[in-house]
Amino acid sequence: MDIINAVIYARFSNQNQTEASIDAQVRACREYAKNNGINIINIYKDEAKSGTTANRPSFQQMLTDSRDGDFDIVLVHKLDRFARNRVDAFMSKATLEKNGVSVVSVTEPLDDSPESLMMESVIEGMAQYYSMNLGREVRKGQLEAALKNQFLGGKPPLGYKIRNQQYVIDEYNAKAVKIIFDMYCSGYSYNKIASALNDKGYMTQRGKEFSKNSIRDILMNERYTGVYIYNQRKSKGKYSRTRNNNAHKDVSDIIRCDGAIPQIISKEQFAKAQSILKEHEHLKGGKKHRYILSGKVKCECGGIMNGNTRKSGRNKIQHSYYRCNRCSHEINVKYLDTFVIKAISKTIMHSIDKSLKYLTDEVNVYADSQKENTCQELHALKMNIDGNDKKIDNLLGKLSDIEGASRLSHTLTDKIDALTKANDSLKEQKEVLEESLNIKYSKEQVRNAYHSLSSYINEHDTIAVRNFIYSYVKQVIVDKDNDLVTVETV
Repeated sequence: MDIINAVIYARFSNQNQTEASIDAQVRACREYAKNNGINIINIYKDEAKSGTTANRPSFQQMLTDSRDGDFDIVLVHKLDRFARNRVDAFMSKATLEKNGVSVVSVTEPLDDSPESLMMESVIEGMAQYYSMNLGREVRKGQLEAALKNQFLGGKPPLGYKIRNQQYVIDEYNAKAVKIIFDMYCSGYSYNKIASALNDKGYMTQRGKEFSKNSIRDILMNERYTGVYIYNQRKSKGKYSRTRNNNAHKDVSDIIRCDGAIPQIISKEQFAKAQSILKEHEHLKGGKKHRYILSGKVKCECGGIMNGNTRKSGRNKIQHSYYRCNRCSHEINVKYLDTFVIKAISKTIMHSIDKSLKYLTDEVNVYADSQKENTCQELHALKMNIDGNDKKIDNLLGKLSDIEGASRLSHTLTDKIDALTKANDSLKEQKEVLEESLNIKYSKEQVRNAYHSLSSYINEHDTIAVRNFIYSYVKQVIVDKDNDLVTVETV
């Protein structure tokens, strides 16, 4: 009998959990391996790393090591330890499968049946939904602070510094910002502007020399006109490995308060700079189209249909097609992409409707399984809150011993304020976690949650759509009249 070799992957997400959480995961995986005759050859651990991104050191090392062929299985305590982002889960599993390695959850036994495939998708979807929902609730306090124009952490833009959680102008670096806008609006290139600033000894907010990208980021930052902006940029890690500083959220999600920040650049000059930026982007040409069905589309003649783009008409408008490599038959990209996405979404929702009671029961089992981790987080939060309360009491005692106003009393007062604000944030998190302990999902909630995840993927990100389709589509066959499109699922 061949020996089955496996590795264990364990993870906890933040500082509120402990090494004990990983120990418990490893213990459960070892017990499973012992009962099933599996040989453990290595253990990969990521501490205080979120499952919403695949950018975890030990996780990436495990994916790399899978190429060597030393192990056949990755054992995890639950699927959410592997990933809490459905697209990352798909891409990482695809990498492992290419190397002959499968992922096994020791507490969520799944097989190769269509029902198990659907159940695995729902579990991963609910894990992402749980993580997104919890993050949204925790950010409510930050949004309230944003409405009061308070600085919420990170580094302020070049030309500003923070005093009492409010933006104030840093006169020295504000001159650098003015030089950038003046030179750019006068026709100077990024490189010329960067050289001029570097020669004068100016540095970026990160203490580095100016470059093309740092100049462009400043030119696009509307805060310099006095507009407070919060919750604008999309976070990294959802569907890509790196942050895109130019990718913004929906307008309805962004907080904007005009006149809430001291102004460095006039609105007129900022508008002129944006006009020049837009003109330069236009001259560089449009973005390259991504063909989300690439490798999946076949013509009825048997040929492969690949992405193809050409310009036509007097205005040289760009059109994108899937073109057959045998008979040159074409079909519009937008039409076919939309058709397939709708067909797959309909198929998935039909499958969920047929198994809704079973899926709801399993999702609630999954939700219950999260309560142990939630209780650990609550315990850690309570300890942090109690610790801060003690520090506040000690500082208040010291403050009462100081007679009159002094620099020391101001320092103590600032520390007390900081600890009080930290505790307010911790208490908000504690309330959210306490509420999550009582969650019980209904059939309709499970259906809506999965539908909303599918809609989010379909509407917001081309890479996500491609990976979503690759999870379910075997091939798409197009007849030569484009009257019939056949979608074959996995």
